[in-house]
Amino acid sequence: MKKTKVTIIANAIFGKILTITGYVFGVTFLLSFIITLTEGGDIAIIGVIVMLVFTALSVLLIIRGAQIKRRIKRYKKYIALISKQQMTSLENIAASTNKTVDFVNKDLQTMINKNFFADAHIDTDANEITISRRTADTYTQAQGSSQTELVPYVCPGCDDSGIKPKGKSIICDFCGNTISYTNER
Repeated sequence: MKKTKVTIIANAIFGKILTITGYVFGVTFLLSFIITLTEGGDIAIIGVIVMLVFTALSVLLIIRGAQIKRRIKRYKKYIALISKQQMTSLENIAASTNKTVDFVNKDLQTMINKNFFADAHIDTDANEITISRRTADTYTQAQGSSQTELVPYVCPGCDDSGIKPKGKSIICDFCGNTISYTNER
């Protein structure tokens, strides 16, 4: 059930690897280009062509790495809005993030497809994100029992917070991590 956390960590590492590789390629081929230009002749023309190809590759790697890092940052913002502020409407999420509803819809769907969220889907009729395991009756049942003490918790995987029965483990609605009694506040 920790698939979501693993996905986020793997994406963060992949983004850093792409960025670092892009910079290393860029610097390496820039130095090669300078050396090739000083030699002159026909080799210089071939060197310029090769340098342009590898410069384009370097730039693409850096851009892709930055895109992944920004996606993870938006994911954390979405989690904060959905879990802490109970905001599921795409219009409200878009307004809070200064993005268009279409962008938020596509972005959340991409994140769902990439397993950033556990058991989530976009409800196009209601225009909101729905987390399958999050149901009001779960909390109502826990609150209805006079012998169950409720305590606040914070998920170690996504920083989701809420209430749960004291001493009981639950599964995070957003990332699928197990929240045990050690994560109670």
